[in-house]
Amino acid sequence: EAMERDPTYAEIYEYFDEKEAEGSKYEFRWDLAYAEYSSMVRFAEDPAMYLPNGDYNWDERDRRIADFIDKWGVDLYNEILDYISTEKEEKGLNAVWLRKGQDSEKLSREYWNLPYQPITDMTEEDYDQGNIPAEYYGLWKTYQNLPDVDKEGFLSLHPELSKDWRAEYRKNHPEEDAMLALWGYGGKIQSMEAYNFLRQWSKDLGIPLSQMGLGLPPQNLIEDYFDYNQLGFSGNSAESKLWRLQNLEFTEWAMENWGWEGTEEYKGMEYYQLQIKWRDAQAEYDVIETTEARKQYLNAHPDFRDDRNRMKAMDAEFPETLIEDWVKWYAEDRSGYEDDWWLMEHQEFYKTMYDLDIWKDPRDFSKVPTREVWSLYQAYLGLPSGTPRLDFRAKHLDLDAWLVLAFGYKPIEDRGSAEAEPTPWEEAAEVEQFKELFT
Repeated sequence: EAMERDPTYAEIYEYFDEKEAEGSKYEFRWDLAYAEYSSMVRFAEDPAMYLPNGDYNWDERDRRIADFIDKWGVDLYNEILDYISTEKEEKGLNAVWLRKGQDSEKLSREYWNLPYQPITDMTEEDYDQGNIPAEYYGLWKTYQNLPDVDKEGFLSLHPELSKDWRAEYRKNHPEEDAMLALWGYGGKIQSMEAYNFLRQWSKDLGIPLSQMGLGLPPQNLIEDYFDYNQLGFSGNSAESKLWRLQNLEFTEWAMENWGWEGTEEYKGMEYYQLQIKWRDAQAEYDVIETTEARKQYLNAHPDFRDDRNRMKAMDAEFPETLIEDWVKWYAEDRSGYEDDWWLMEHQEFYKTMYDLDIWKDPRDFSKVPTREVWSLYQAYLGLPSGTPRLDFRAKHLDLDAWLVLAFGYKPIEDRGSAEAEPTPWEEAAEVEQFKELFT
């Protein structure tokens, strides 16, 4: 009786009054049962039908069906279900009500039983309410207790914890996705296919898309929206950041309307392309424990090593024109004075490393010989002590000056002869130097 007086269900009772006047093929008891099932189960919109997080309350639905069967009997309940499944259109009843009832029957419990948000975002309150699947509770607890620095690595081993289960279900079930969006069950539609369902239903039901509360971008950005949605990566991933940089019009709209973060702090597109390209290699490198083993891995994968160094230069906000110098500096093995010579030949790189405070202590190049002087020094070391060496220094005063500066030798002055004939050792050294030009 209270239900009959409730204006919410007036349209349903008017419909049955019309059917009775027309001579319904069902008796009035059946009509009353059908009206109660429609209002209390099929079309129910009262708060008890929804959980605190907005999910459909299937337990409440089951309870109401059990009460209905206790009151009206299982045979009548089955008759009503048969009627609903066979009647294509119930003349006189609002088409929107009918469609909502049909969709409520179609929407699978499989969707509602999935975690309503990524498990990493669950709280103790979610645990108390039974929202965390039992098989993931241990992993969730471990994740909650980890320091932030370890969480990313843990998730790489257990990617299911950060998975958006419901969004994935909706991507794979576009019609159900569209139903959920149509009836306001939360979450954005996931695919163009689902959107096309909604466009057709908008025409069928006479409900403008603009009134469905879909939260979609303007028509000219719809395809971009679904393209982004199909990425399947979190907003902080390299894939997402690269996409946002490549689709600035959509990104700017989403920043204004959805509160997306700005891209001012993003690296350039090449940075994220390299991250994506070398994700597997980086994962292999990260699990290598010793410094020597890591060095061997980089030497065996020079392309990865060089791109990894390019990303490091970008992280340091190194000038773009000097990034290749950075790559060469960290790629090549040098010995002796080779580091000093390289830096003296790349003064802008050297200066920038200190300007950006990447290096702290400047190098002293005052005692570094030129390549030519160093070559002469190697020949000098091959000579016997005494007159041959003195004569050699007298012939090469730049070598003599360096020996005085670097090792404190006494200047040669008049102790050697610059006119002395080359010794066999000098001639042999010249031959070796000539050979080096062609090796």
